[in-house]
Amino acid sequence: MGSDVGVAKQHVESVFYFQIDQPAPITCLCRDLPAQRTRAELCRMTCPDDCSDLVNFAAPAELDGNYWLLGPVATRWLAEVRESAEPVHRLTARLRKELSAEQTHQVLELADLRRRARAKFVAADTMLFTRQGFEQATDRWIARYKAIRFSGYESAADLCCGMGGDTAALAQVGKKLVACDRSGQAVAYATHNLQAMIGEAAQRVEFVTGDVESLDLANFCAWHIDPDRRPRGRRTVEVAQHEPSEEVLERLLEKNPHAAIKLAPACEPPARWEATGELEWISRGGECRQLVAWLGNLAQSPGQRRATVVAAEGDAPVVVRTLVGDPATTPDYGEQVEQYVYEPDPAILASELAGCLAREQGWATFASTIGYLTGSKLVDEPACQRFAVDEVMPMKIKRVASYLKERRIGRLEIKHRAVELSPDRLRRELKLSGDQSATLLVTRVGEKRIAIVAQRIPLE
Repeated sequence: MGSDVGVAKQHVESVFYFQIDQPAPITCLCRDLPAQRTRAELCRMTCPDDCSDLVNFAAPAELDGNYWLLGPVATRWLAEVRESAEPVHRLTARLRKELSAEQTHQVLELADLRRRARAKFVAADTMLFTRQGFEQATDRWIARYKAIRFSGYESAADLCCGMGGDTAALAQVGKKLVACDRSGQAVAYATHNLQAMIGEAAQRVEFVTGDVESLDLANFCAWHIDPDRRPRGRRTVEVAQHEPSEEVLERLLEKNPHAAIKLAPACEPPARWEATGELEWISRGGECRQLVAWLGNLAQSPGQRRATVVAAEGDAPVVVRTLVGDPATTPDYGEQVEQYVYEPDPAILASELAGCLAREQGWATFASTIGYLTGSKLVDEPACQRFAVDEVMPMKIKRVASYLKERRIGRLEIKHRAVELSPDRLRRELKLSGDQSATLLVTRVGEKRIAIVAQRIPLE
């Protein structure tokens, strides 16, 4: 069914799925079906005469063309694309024999998003996404970690629910959950996705299409929100520019102060949130994924920051490390690079808690960055990457190249902080050869650039 037509005819299916925001009549080519379906209601209809000629669908003008992806025709094509090994141009040509150009684009785009979503969701191959909705969605493991704080609450609201990543996790820990989004398409996709992710537990969720301020948050124990960080097409880290804006979020907090506000890691939350709540940066897979402002009763350590490293083991999240502290804590300064160098996890760096970690472990900083710490003992710290130091020297191409050549180092991992360089270009300039491997850490001490040749030490 194309998005630019009001009538669609399909000769191979006798079942039609659709999602609408206003009542609309459904008719078959052989008879009228006196059916009306209303807002946020996912329908399954068949012709009573088992007619194979389906359907005339009088769609409201504002109904988005992507809704057809909920139906059986799109489902069949998505399954074929998933299993196909054809080159894209041949696959596109085959789809165009039966689908419009827009539908073909939608199928291929969703198939691509599903492939990418496998790193976020176990049920990715049956889920529905918009591109922006996928990129902003919380992955299954972090969502379940966050939902733990909502355990025991009788009711909760998930505002700006998007594709349903956080909604699915919240539905599994509470008795009553209302999920709200102003986009009817998002509500339709989230409804579908919850069935794929959590099955019968999805029945605990009531979906509402509308503005977040239409809900009376005073009726809930706590609430979660994922504001749109691209309201004008470009990503912004300014909370005032989010949608809902900081002003609206403050009004929601006046109604109910017990909230979890999801933000990008680089955001600077309002000072009041940091003073009265708890800011937590969460990483998974070596990337800081999000910042959560925990407010009211959801804040476990009011006035402090938290950095948490989450790992995905099967279907459940595992908290590898969590650190609570004051970002004003600074480490000692060391005069030299010790036997080991430690690079803190991105969540530690984003939360500015590297000083707290250094104090806890007895490490020192030696460079013009807090991104590298050093110590004389090997510590099994899961919130860091570890390196055993072989040599420290000025960052001079000829000198570093000579050192690497003498030791037959042909495979070189290059990392850098506080200096600008291109690892690929530097690797070419070093003219590597040999069967040995090493890691090169390039940083700055004052105005001098230094090179640290080291061996990476995996965690046990």
